[in-house]
Amino acid sequence: MTRKKVQDKSDASGKLKQASPLSIPHDLTPEGYQEALRSLRRSDAAAARRLERIIEPFLRKKGIFPRRRMPWHETSQGTRLRLALLSQNPHVEKDIDEARQYLGIPDRHIHLIKGDLLWGEVSKKVKPEAIRRVAEGNLAGDWLFLHRETAMGKTPTDDELTGLLSQPMKMSAVRSAGADLTSPQAPEWLRHPPNGPAPYQVPMSPIDWVTGRMIERHHLPWHIASALTFYTLTKDNTWVEHLELMEVEVRYGESGTKDQGAFTVVVKGIDEYITASDWNHVWKAYILRRQNNLFRQRGMQPQGRRTLDEQRLKGMMSAYRDMVLQRRSFKQTLDGIASKADPDSSLDPEKVRRTFNDLKKLLTPLP
Repeated sequence: MTRKKVQDKSDASGKLKQASPLSIPHDLTPEGYQEALRSLRRSDAAAARRLERIIEPFLRKKGIFPRRRMPWHETSQGTRLRLALLSQNPHVEKDIDEARQYLGIPDRHIHLIKGDLLWGEVSKKVKPEAIRRVAEGNLAGDWLFLHRETAMGKTPTDDELTGLLSQPMKMSAVRSAGADLTSPQAPEWLRHPPNGPAPYQVPMSPIDWVTGRMIERHHLPWHIASALTFYTLTKDNTWVEHLELMEVEVRYGESGTKDQGAFTVVVKGIDEYITASDWNHVWKAYILRRQNNLFRQRGMQPQGRRTLDEQRLKGMMSAYRDMVLQRRSFKQTLDGIASKADPDSSLDPEKVRRTFNDLKKLLTPLP
């Protein structure tokens, strides 16, 4: 019996050795180990289980593959799903209703119906399916401006307001700006101020306080705070549909080049669950459109000689180095290239000259 067990282990070891090149701990990598383990599971599931039983405690103890202590729902995977489900989340809906009630914002307060003056004005400029969102977004933006200014102790002039707000809307914006969210009468989850980026820091307006607390309470990323505020004010859940997982910021004038049109894209919120499709979206939504705009402005596309061939430059780099370091003339360098070239091949001196000129423009240091 004992001999049979030893034989089983020997067989398992042999299969493991064939399935995986890993032999000693310092050869282990997360990718290599996981791939070898998957391969072994396909060929011998029992041997794979034995391997995990033997080697996993060692990997954890030595800290070679440290285990993520954060549960999946607190990673970007969880954030992605919470954003996808946000427009139907009943817990968020309940919080919005409680906050609106405490702030004194009537239900369907910022709401338009077909035939309203603003509806007609907006319908001339946008597609039919976007009328409500745009029109109510303008109303919510005015309400938000008046509310924030009042909370800061300012009184906006008529010139600063667009004139879209009705008198009841103005009253609720001003009245709610004085709400005390630390009061015992406020919902318990609202009584502690949020601690987020501006304007979600003390001091802040009550509506920003509400948004900040919902962001923290529902484990949402801060970059969606504005969309959540408009959802709270309009109760139109299209404001929180199709929200992006990663925060993407485009900065102009910080690209490290002299090109005034160049830009820098900063992507935040990356962990091991970010996928290639996430990056493809960033490319299509934030980079490709801007590049195409630059091409259109300049009336050109990067084609032909305007896009230099890296391999062509590398192919002439050795000869160019000799010319520079040994202070040879172009003719001497060209003769040297011709002597080393295949006799059957044709050497185009003009092509070599263009390549040398490109290298000179590219590599010559400033005085």
